[in-house]
Amino acid sequence: DHFIALSLGSNIGDRYKNLIQGINRLKKIMRIQKISSSYLTSPLCYLRQRDFINICLIGLTRLSSTHFLEQSKSIEKENPYSKNIFQGPRGLDIDIIFYDKVNIETDDLSLPHPRFKERKFVLIPLIEIITPPIDPTNGTNLSFYLKDIDKNHQNYQSIELHKKWNNNIKKWI
Repeated sequence: DHFIALSLGSNIGDRYKNLIQGINRLKKIMRIQKISSSYLTSPLCYLRQRDFINICLIGLTRLSSTHFLEQSKSIEKENPYSKNIFQGPRGLDIDIIFYDKVNIETDDLSLPHPRFKERKFVLIPLIEIITPPIDPTNGTNLSFYLKDIDKNHQNYQSIELHKKWNNNIKKWI
């Protein structure tokens, strides 16, 4: 089995319903071990859109990284809202952040995710669920990346805890 860390987000329609449906579909291709709290996050780049609800989850999969990517993109497309604008609104967005300790760079897949170090909405939930909170590809503490964002003022995105649902997630999925 392969360790995998994902970031999920939604800002169209019933955001929680979209995330829960995505989690339920992901359970068919991975064994989910932990799900973070949800975070209300202001959009990046394309600002004329509703705030996102973001979560991260970790688990194990038997799929190769490329096959997992194909399956996760298929899950995104099952959502009634698809990506029409780059960095724009979406019903469900699934990003692979880590896959084992692998570094991959192809036309279709970059691992670890190339911008995860710049995104509070990925780092904060990952720190919550990965023990210890270490980047598996290089051993760096994930908190270091978060401090780096603040130090360099690279990201003015607001993020706040929206719902702590780890203990109650079984009710919804």
